[in-house]
Amino acid sequence: MAIVHPLARVSARSQFGEGSVASVNVVVAVNARVGRHVILNRGATIGHDTVVGDYVTVGPGVNVAGLCSIGDSCYLGIGATIVDRITVGAGSVVDAGAVVTKDVPPNVEVRGVPARIVKEGVEGR
Repeated sequence: MAIVHPLARVSARSQFGEGSVASVNVVVAVNARVGRHVILNRGATIGHDTVVGDYVTVGPGVNVAGLCSIGDSCYLGIGATIVDRITVGAGSVVDAGAVVTKDVPPNVEVRGVPARIVKEGVEGR
């Protein structure tokens, strides 16, 4: 069972896995799939047709555009932006405020505008 705050806006055509949480002012667009044990913090936005894997933490104010794929065990820091059609590989960390404009491989940390790899061999946070 997922927990969705009454002030979150979640499309009836989206799916939530067991143990996931959508906080206040979260927006989840049509056809999005949110995995198990995912935390969508205050004001996060998940775009249409986006897939969020299991055990992902999405920080406050994060914007994930449409048609994205966020792998299992990722951490998206406060205010990060993931543009359309991007894949963030499993276990990766997107630092606060980063703007991701290219696919991110698994188990790396990215930061900056545009986001660049700053560390390899990480496993989420």
